[in-house]
Amino acid sequence: MFDAIIEAYRILEKIREKSKEIIVFYSGGKDSLVVMDMCSKVFSKVVPVFMYFVPGLKVIEEQLDFARERWGTEIVQIPHWSLIGALKYG
Repeated sequence: MFDAIIEAYRILEKIREKSKEIIVFYSGGKDSLVVMDMCSKVFSKVVPVFMYFVPGLKVIEEQLDFARERWGTEIVQIPHWSLIGALKYG
């Protein structure tokens, strides 16, 4: 397990050689929390992007507030790619 973490950091370091900034799609789930934490240790700027279905939901805003406080970053919010289809076809 630790080998996988070390390898993940090696990959992130290689990516950092090309850019000191990275975009992370952030859902607030455990996987995106780990990715945010790892990237914040490697990159000088991490830009989280959250894809929403309903903007402003309290439970979602709490997850976004956690990220803002923990990593000191603003979160880019965009509509989820499948939202248009859901709205179009009900």
